[in-house]
Amino acid sequence: MVNQRADALIMPEPGTVLFCGLGLRGIHHSGIYIGDDGIVELARNGIVRVVHSDEFTRPTNIGAGLGARAAIAIAAPTAFLAALALTSPFDSMNIYASCRGQIAVGNPAVARRARSMIGQSRPYHIIKHNCHHFTFHCLTALRWDTARFLPDVMREAERHLGADTWRVWYPVD
Repeated sequence: MVNQRADALIMPEPGTVLFCGLGLRGIHHSGIYIGDDGIVELARNGIVRVVHSDEFTRPTNIGAGLGARAAIAIAAPTAFLAALALTSPFDSMNIYASCRGQIAVGNPAVARRARSMIGQSRPYHIIKHNCHHFTFHCLTALRWDTARFLPDVMREAERHLGADTWRVWYPVD
């Protein structure tokens, strides 16, 4: 379930899974909140880094230009296209947080796993080795190639964190 209204202000806790849409239907970015407006992400250059909420939603910091994304979507396998269709409600630049009811839910172990990888370099590929692989690994401690898309991350947030909804987080400056 997704709540896109601001009827309840939420504040992520360390280990909360965050994601945002990137303005192109079905293309998303995910990472792990570690506190103090810090989000650990796998950037497109393959570096695991900490960014702030305003940087997390910038498409230029995350993936290739729109033309490259569109070309990948056209050439992508059927499973990728099916995953895009599943994730279409999140097409704005809002940041969504894993929640249980109206409360953000995270896990300190997830935040520690994310923090431990800051500065590491990984080969990046928009389908085979992307930010969702990184986020999935932080949640599960399983191999990076176990998941591919946002629905995989959402299922694991439900399983590992007890998340039952995704709410918009409005960071306060």
